Amino acid sequence: MKIQWLGHSSFRIVGSKTVVTDPFGGIGLAFPPVRADIVTVSHGHFDHNAAGAVGGEPAVVDGVGMHRVADVAVMGYNTSHDDAQGAKRGGNIVYLITMDGITIAHLGDLGCMPDHSVLGALEGADVLLIPVGGNYTIDGKTAAAIAAQVRPRTVIPMHYKTPGLTVNVADASDFLSRVDGVEYIPGSQMDITPRMPKVAVFEKPLGQN
Repeated sequence: MKIQWLGHSSFRIVGSKTVVTDPFGGIGLAFPPVRADIVTVSHGHFDHNAAGAVGGEPAVVDGVGMHRVADVAVMGYNTSHDDAQGAKRGGNIVYLITMDGITIAHLGDLGCMPDHSVLGALEGADVLLIPVGGNYTIDGKTAAAIAAQVRPRTVIPMHYKTPGLTVNVADASDFLSRVDGVEYIPGSQMDITPRMPKVAVFEKPLGQN
């Protein structure tokens, strides 16, 4: 299995099926031409819900609860997009994707520390995809605290400032200063294997110069 960073909070996970998370539009980055069997959408904002940009007539998962597409299980957990129980920016869905015996947690635009039941469900995930840029989501300090509780094999930060991105978020430096085992991955792709970095940072999104 492999994972590709498409930019912002969007990843392409390629195994027995292909899953794309939170496809985007209107953020200063071009969404790359990719196809998928499944698209997950954490919430209805334009920088996370551009499911129509993904080719291949994928099944769209955009709700809480268990979703099964062929041999892929996607469990959605209700969380908040802010620290006021959704009063500022509404809800957010955290997804736990299980495919080929691998579990990948995508936290979407999580805006606060999740409750213990959600943290418990995510504990020990193989890969944790977590926002770190603050402003619209949790910041680096909270992201590091969540990662410490979930204890995944690998953490991949997302939703932070990169060249060309017009969303008002900070870069990943605060988060990276709070965690150990950071490795920079050339390009935008990494194999998901038994031996992976504790924290993986992609050099650049797929298709971006």
